[in-house]
Amino acid sequence: MANTEPNLYEVHGHGIHVTYSTTSITGKPLFNYHDAAQSKNFSGDQIQVQESILGKLVSVFLMRTIDGPSTSFTLLVPNVRLPPSDSANISTEGITTLHKFSIIGPPVGQTELYTVHPLDGRHDSWRSSGRHGVTPGLPPGEWQPHRRSGELVDLPAVWILSVISTLLGLVP
Repeated sequence: MANTEPNLYEVHGHGIHVTYSTTSITGKPLFNYHDAAQSKNFSGDQIQVQESILGKLVSVFLMRTIDGPSTSFTLLVPNVRLPPSDSANISTEGITTLHKFSIIGPPVGQTELYTVHPLDGRHDSWRSSGRHGVTPGLPPGEWQPHRRSGELVDLPAVWILSVISTLLGLVP
């Protein structure tokens, strides 16, 4: 019988590749982010997961400083029920956020700047490697993008950011 909920998410778009696993052989979640400038791996407490009306918001800090701006990346993970094949194509969004900060004093004006990235990929369950543990599925070049009109992910990015900001308490 197939899993009803995926535990592996592999998405890509606009030069960004993300793999997120809700669990691993150690029992901790794993998150891999790769773009043209960097490749970062995160696990356990380095990954923040928040439930929302949109799905799960899975966030990591790509760059964190104590005396200057920081950059985070948030993957919007939609709810998916897997078919018997244990794999389903998805379309979603990734949001890169620049968090302004200054040691001289709080920045004036908007303190978070957002860049929204459309991402396509797949949800599936871990596949056994036949060795110790598990390995993720196909490399990024083998994913088949899929987008159906009318899905939540087709809403304008401004609306999505507005809802996320409200849910996170960034706006009244």
